[in-house]
Amino acid sequence: MAKTAIVVELGQDIFQAIEIVNHNSGIEMIRYAIRNLPPEGVNGEWLGKIWEQEHFSKKRLVFLLPPALVNIKTVILPMLPLTQLEAAVRVELSNSSRGEIINIIGVYTHNDMYRVKVALIKDDLLREKIYFFEEAGLKVEWSGVRVRGIENFINFSQGFFEEPGTGAAYLDLTGDQTEFGVFKDDEILYRRNFAPGGHDLLEAVAGEYDLDSAILSDFLEELRLSNASYRADFSGNITGNKLWVFGHIENLDQIITKLTNELDFTAFISYKSKLTGVLTDKHTPQLAPLIGLTLEASGFIQREYGHIYSEDQKNALAKQKTLLNLGKFLLVGVAILAGLLLTFQAGMEKKGKVQGWLRGHAPKLVKLQYLERSTNSNLQKINELESWLSDRNRELEFLLVLQNNLLAGTKITDIIIENGSIKDLSGTTPSVSILLEKFKKVEGLQYLRLKGTITNGPEGEIFHLEGTIVSGKDPKQGGKP
Repeated sequence: MAKTAIVVELGQDIFQAIEIVNHNSGIEMIRYAIRNLPPEGVNGEWLGKIWEQEHFSKKRLVFLLPPALVNIKTVILPMLPLTQLEAAVRVELSNSSRGEIINIIGVYTHNDMYRVKVALIKDDLLREKIYFFEEAGLKVEWSGVRVRGIENFINFSQGFFEEPGTGAAYLDLTGDQTEFGVFKDDEILYRRNFAPGGHDLLEAVAGEYDLDSAILSDFLEELRLSNASYRADFSGNITGNKLWVFGHIENLDQIITKLTNELDFTAFISYKSKLTGVLTDKHTPQLAPLIGLTLEASGFIQREYGHIYSEDQKNALAKQKTLLNLGKFLLVGVAILAGLLLTFQAGMEKKGKVQGWLRGHAPKLVKLQYLERSTNSNLQKINELESWLSDRNRELEFLLVLQNNLLAGTKITDIIIENGSIKDLSGTTPSVSILLEKFKKVEGLQYLRLKGTITNGPEGEIFHLEGTIVSGKDPKQGGKP
């Protein structure tokens, strides 16, 4: 889904605003406006009229903070978990930032230490700026700094221009000051502000001063100091000799080229933009910080840090987040309650349908219950019959084995069997001991034992045996005793 973003800069003598839209196919510049401020000053009514005249599509915007309003510091910290960085920065700056909003705008690693870029802004001054936009009927969503916009613009432009590579220096000229910085590996590693700024350089150009003039000499000296300071901090030179130039450089391009050549830099002033749509042409250098912030505001560039809020905005966002979480909680609760009610209603409807069906089929159910009881009774009888038949088969098998393994001359005179047990097996045999020895070797007969004493009769020794009918199982391992 396309997302529109508007960024506004309100300087000492100029108003600038751009609007872009982030399509799936790329970023498109919709419109931009550059207006000189009226001599009598600006107010909400003037800004509201400009907004209507330029036909901006919405009244929510991102505010590019004036350089004079922002104090940027670099805090060096050990390798802490990122979740603890903000608290560590606040402790580090607690004595020097009273009454100021502390905002992390970037984090990078150097020599196994975190270098945290921090923007400090007076909360009361920021509130005044936000209130000014509110008077014009506009809403400031968040505020950003120029260095962040430049960083985003360079990242966005890499590969589009042939001149600078992945590492380069830059100059950003505003009315009262100049910023020198070094961009490398997607981050601005170093930055330093100094005077003179754009207004002073314009005076030098108007007066046709040569490079030995005081203003230009000061500018060159500050540029040398900045370059030397970077080399001292990072123990190395700048990659390449290209120098991006941003800011209000109209009528300054020639003098900037001469000044940078003195330090073996090649000035790179971009009058082209990677954006489609409306072309910014000669205004691209001064609009670059705004373009960079719109890329972030539209979601094209994702950054973890850098959105600056006043204390009132922070409180409003916290309240909004609390209400949002409460709304989510209530929504979940309503969904659960609705689910329970639907479940209860479905259960009641199901119960009613079941009871209605039972009433309509009561005679059939009674008949089915009778059949069930009758079937269970017959099944029990069948099981008892099968059990009895099983015992009978076992007794017949025993008698067959007994008959096939009698000692020659042995005669069985009587046998009593009850529930699988041999109560009495009597008969005569030439030798009871030989008969028992033979039974021990036959499966099914090995558990027969002598009952009572052996007597002699006219047909041989008279014996009585007893035992258990077992089909190959030892009574000690689960057979009946």
